[in-house]
Amino acid sequence: MARKLTPQALMSAMTLTHEGAAAYDLRADQPLLHLCFTFGSALFTDGYYTREAAQVRAFAEALGRAHAVDARFPWQYAAWMRDPVRGKGNRIQGSLAPALLDGLLRETPFTEDYVATCLGHRPDDVAAFVLHLQQLRLGRPTAAARRGMARALAGFDAYQLLKYARPKDDVRLCDAIAMVRPELEALGEAGALALRVGRYLHAPTRERSALAESVPLLAARRQLFTAPTTFAAEAAFVDTVRAARVTWEQVLGRYGVSLKGKDGAALAKARKRNAAVWKALLVDEALLPDMALLRNLRNLHDAGVSRGGLIARVSRRRFDGVWPHQVFAGAKAVPPLRTVFEAAFRRTVDRLPPGRHLGLADASGSMAVRVGGPMSSMTSMDVALCLTALMSETSGLGASFSDDQFKAWTGGDYLRIAQRSTGEGPLAFAQNPALRTGMGGTQVHGAVLELVRWLTTHRSVKPPECLWFFSDMQFHPAKGSRSLPRWVADAGLERYCDPTRPPLEQALQVYRAVVGPVDVVLWNLAAYGQAPVPLSTPGVLMVSGFDANTLSTVGRWRAGATASTAPLAANQAHVLDTVRSF
Repeated sequence: MARKLTPQALMSAMTLTHEGAAAYDLRADQPLLHLCFTFGSALFTDGYYTREAAQVRAFAEALGRAHAVDARFPWQYAAWMRDPVRGKGNRIQGSLAPALLDGLLRETPFTEDYVATCLGHRPDDVAAFVLHLQQLRLGRPTAAARRGMARALAGFDAYQLLKYARPKDDVRLCDAIAMVRPELEALGEAGALALRVGRYLHAPTRERSALAESVPLLAARRQLFTAPTTFAAEAAFVDTVRAARVTWEQVLGRYGVSLKGKDGAALAKARKRNAAVWKALLVDEALLPDMALLRNLRNLHDAGVSRGGLIARVSRRRFDGVWPHQVFAGAKAVPPLRTVFEAAFRRTVDRLPPGRHLGLADASGSMAVRVGGPMSSMTSMDVALCLTALMSETSGLGASFSDDQFKAWTGGDYLRIAQRSTGEGPLAFAQNPALRTGMGGTQVHGAVLELVRWLTTHRSVKPPECLWFFSDMQFHPAKGSRSLPRWVADAGLERYCDPTRPPLEQALQVYRAVVGPVDVVLWNLAAYGQAPVPLSTPGVLMVSGFDANTLSTVGRWRAGATASTAPLAANQAHVLDTVRSF
């Protein structure tokens, strides 16, 4: 008996997802779009289908293809990825992309300026840049890159240089400073502080006292750290902490008291001491930045700050550069303070475009990949559900999709729809069990057909103006005409159920034919390289990443007069123009 192969259209210029569905390959014809859509979410950890080394190689190739079309664009992309306020705040790409470009292209007219820009956010980015060059055997930084490194280092103050000077790193900050000593000297007074800090960090302990005199901040820190621990109760403590500009880890390590195992008077005394420490840190936001504040909400509450006080504090912050799922992670870790994290979450995502939105989170097995590495507690699925919960702020609804081969079509288990309860916040809704059930693969075609059926049978529910798909885009093929729902055949829509065609492309055609016009956002949460719809598809925007600024990009697109009618190729100008603004 002949073996029956999986149906596919070999005569069409298609690629395949890792699950065998037809998709579009943007690498040759649209290298700029391919770079932004495929790698905007890349964190270069082992994925479900690929490993870190393969991702880095594919990223290098994508940068090269983009450079061949527009020599400046990959540098702009690197700056966009790194910028925590206007861009995506992706630290690994912010140092890796310039390292790859410098190592593979060598000298370019853009190297110095963009290396300075990409590495000018945190001093340890400079050390990471050098480490990437070493690990990938790309050689020493070029002369232009060294000048850029020096300019980045010259832009930091003593607090920043000392904060990120980790003595056990593979490439220490003092090593990076030593590498560009001539370039720092050429900058004159602008580079003098970095050189002084570099000499201090590189010196043995016995020689540091003399060198500390050249860095005034070190004298203030010596005063703080040589005082007795009872100093925390004195009035001068707050001003001394501010003058020393220490990190919260440093001051807690010296003056904080663990509450573990204490009760009664000992517990009250420890809390009083810790309250004094936190009071000193809260005086100046620079001592407890946004991310540090989120990480220490439980400690602040234990020290006596009320929930109302915490909500008031987070409501005054902008949380620029904080990814929405990082707030979600905090809420999962500290459930009693969820209302505080809800307030912070709403600050990070206040860029949500107007309109009625419905998020569809990919809940398939490939989305269980951890975001940020093996020690992270967050997965791509958590990110998808977090963003889906955000969309529920406008519609009260959220949905997830995967593939339950035992109940699909009859049980409606390709798609799960949940409605927010009265008083339920978005972070609580993101943990709704109804959205987290499912198994198998990513049957997006069946899920959208079930969504169409659900909307047509729930007439009291107003259809969304915009559908958001949060996924790694590794869809399974459509099931074909076999066992289709009766209503699909009755509506004459079998032609949109071809297993050899891209499943989401066909599903959107069914949705628009039955429900009506809808804008669609395809938000890629992985780096696998295929586009699920053709560039001719109207009313679609493809984005990627973990940042809240992407919401602003979508908002600008939807505010345009032709958002719903222009083809995808034209809509992507909103993303490419954002990159080119860097």
